[in-house]
Amino acid sequence: MRVSLCAFTVALGMFIGFLMPIGISEGAEEEATIEPGFIYRDMEFTVLSPFQVLGTMINRTGRDYRSACFMMKLYSREDRLLKIVDFCVTDLAAGQSKIFRVDTYINPTGMKGYKIQFKQGL
Repeated sequence: MRVSLCAFTVALGMFIGFLMPIGISEGAEEEATIEPGFIYRDMEFTVLSPFQVLGTMINRTGRDYRSACFMMKLYSREDRLLKIVDFCVTDLAAGQSKIFRVDTYINPTGMKGYKIQFKQGL
């Protein structure tokens, strides 16, 4: 488990099917691809309020985005949808990676996994 000055975090486990499970691992750098060519990795979930997700988004679409917007679906241990959180990554040029932070307000200790989908971009 990673420790930061602000909170303890639970790092990303391995990719299985469509859901990215939440597991405790050290130095996890698994990557997942989102159509039309975004990649996310280095996902960490804080286990102290306000419950945030931190990660890295990579633009491999071949196109520059002033704003690339995504939807993150959070799932319970029983595979029920807990919440959908929308977020955008701004000024994401082709080939560039950017760190993003999303407030989920959901305690990750009760989650099984998540799924991120591209919504739209400008």
